[in-house]
Amino acid sequence: DNALSITSDGLTIRLEGGVEPNKPVRYSYTRQARGSWSLNWLVPIGHEKPSNIKVFIHELNAGNQLSHMSPIYTIEMGDELLAKLARDATFFVRAQKEQRDAADARHQPCRGQRGHAQNYDEP
Repeated sequence: DNALSITSDGLTIRLEGGVEPNKPVRYSYTRQARGSWSLNWLVPIGHEKPSNIKVFIHELNAGNQLSHMSPIYTIEMGDELLAKLARDATFFVRAQKEQRDAADARHQPCRGQRGHAQNYDEP
């Protein structure tokens, strides 16, 4: 329920899923470098309640310095979902290396990581 999938084949990063009914998300970013990358998000604030979040990808060089940035993508969300996320925020990351055994996948829960970026190292 309310899930987004982030996949990467090493060259392209895809963000797909359904957050709000009838508003599917399908974004694709072609990487410019071969180092680590991070997924980042922003929630607009102000007098009006936000109806979306902004998501973007940073590519990092060997010194963990920003080398490239994706466009800023918009993901529509209703007030009810945003309130639920603020209350029950749990962010799960599953990283899987392209190796002989797909059972080598890691599943790491990261609780309360609002505004935090998870780095992914590509081979």
